[in-house]
Amino acid sequence: NAFMITPASLLFVMLATSSTVLKQTSIRSISKMLARSKEVIISCSDGIQLAAKHMPPPSPNDSNDDERILFLHGWLDNAASFDVIAPRVNSILNREVLALDLPGHGYSSHKSIDGPTQLISEYAYYVSEVLTKMDWISDESSETKPAITIVGHSMGAAVTLIYAAAFPEQVSRIILLEGAGPLARNPNDISRHVRSSISRRLKSNKTLFPQNIEGSTGKSQGRKKIYESLTAAVAARKKTAELVPGNQWISTEAAAGIVRRAAIPANELASHDATKAGGKELPSEYDGPVVFRHDARLTWPSMHYFSKDQVQALYRDVQCPTCLILADDGWPEDGWSGDAITNLLQPKVVKSLPGSHHFHMDPDTADAVSEAVIDFLRSH
Repeated sequence: NAFMITPASLLFVMLATSSTVLKQTSIRSISKMLARSKEVIISCSDGIQLAAKHMPPPSPNDSNDDERILFLHGWLDNAASFDVIAPRVNSILNREVLALDLPGHGYSSHKSIDGPTQLISEYAYYVSEVLTKMDWISDESSETKPAITIVGHSMGAAVTLIYAAAFPEQVSRIILLEGAGPLARNPNDISRHVRSSISRRLKSNKTLFPQNIEGSTGKSQGRKKIYESLTAAVAARKKTAELVPGNQWISTEAAAGIVRRAAIPANELASHDATKAGGKELPSEYDGPVVFRHDARLTWPSMHYFSKDQVQALYRDVQCPTCLILADDGWPEDGWSGDAITNLLQPKVVKSLPGSHHFHMDPDTADAVSEAVIDFLRSH
């Protein structure tokens, strides 16, 4: 009886093992684990093509077939932002994982030129398309085949929350990194938001789609800023992180990982077809001018925002265990959501870890985030 295994002692052993294995994987080359990933293209029913990094279980015969894990990145990021966490989850937990490029990001195709390019709720629609096309859920009944966990960072966390609230029967757990849902806006500002969106669209379309006066199909966007080197593009991405609220930053290593999937050689811009998914990451030693391939309209102000009441309704509608992990120097708290998260969303785990908004990628902080994610997945 002295050596009886209780649930508590078993959990302790599992978590200790997770920490040990994680340290081992941090020593090994992440690139070796990434070598197992396969680029896939998912054709959606509306014509959009989505790119993703897919990793099947390393040991299929020993895998828990009842769980698949989807990773959703943040604004202006892409699937490469999970190049640290996703392979570790795949390797340590022996789970099938998919890191998605949302429309207009990474290798995924762009939305058509005749409508808004970015609505958070519409991204949730593409989550449903992906889960169906991957055969993770049934197309007809929308009943879960396996249990699905969604891990979202920043904007991806907002999409995760929306989808889990709308389709609670499909989602078994969610992990929110540096984001607890859509940013809430004052509903009294709706007219100003619509005006701002329309004005920016009218002005920018003249630059992005000047050829459409002649009836072009919009396969490519017009003029884009050319960066003299990959290093210059990485510096620009780092600067973007510094311009957002709070004391945020992103390491050179993390920014480079995102940019290599987000950029193409400048001499390929003219032939680049934004209506098709696919691509090849630039090697770190690439020497030449580059342009960002993401949809330039992603920087436009949105025509649609959520109100505080709507965000709170989403919190109430989430029915699965939730883990919220925030960065000490991440996106600043808005002042009202803390109580709503505690009382309505009721996450099982809330952690604040060292680092900034991209703490799940930065070399100095990614280990702790990975460990927190894996611990939650093992214990809930």
